[in-house]
Amino acid sequence: MEENGLKYKLPDENDYAAIQEVKPVEPSRRSKQTAILLAFFLGGLGVHSFYLGFTKKGVAQLACSLIGISYIWALIDFVRLIFQSEQYDADGNLLT
Repeated sequence: MEENGLKYKLPDENDYAAIQEVKPVEPSRRSKQTAILLAFFLGGLGVHSFYLGFTKKGVAQLACSLIGISYIWALIDFVRLIFQSEQYDADGNLLT
């Protein structure tokens, strides 16, 4: 099509499929129950984040544990792990 001297093409459904690379969701080798227990008992140190593969988040929680903020953060993660229906690890795999 040409309008005002500009050439453009309307996208079709195949263009959108080429843009997005979709990774199929696989079950994780990590357990949701284990993550919940780690968040409850050792969450202030970020152990549950390390377990799920979120290394940067775990380091931040470990650093925040020196001033006590990470315990609030761990409580929020604990509640989220319990009540959110689908949880994913750092690799994008669904927790089992």
